[in-house]
Amino acid sequence: MSGMLSRLITKLALATFAAISRISATVRTAKQVRKDAQCLHNVIHTAPDAIMPVLELYFVQKCAINDIADRLGIALKKLRRHILQAARRFDEEHST
Repeated sequence: MSGMLSRLITKLALATFAAISRISATVRTAKQVRKDAQCLHNVIHTAPDAIMPVLELYFVQKCAINDIADRLGIALKKLRRHILQAARRFDEEHST
């Protein structure tokens, strides 16, 4: 009986450890998502007023580049440049 109880305790301990590990990973992931969201918010809201709508439509509302260009009357090349510059700023701010 003691061998069976010992195995049961070991299985319970391993299951508990696995559950705690999953919870810790979830908490780390949630913290990273919050950090990413705050960083994106900063990038968007520190952009010049003329560029801010582009970034909000692309990064927040997930609109297609062609739709944004049509909606705001901006050339695709210029629109892509704004988005790439914002992505670089995100990477720079995120890495600090």
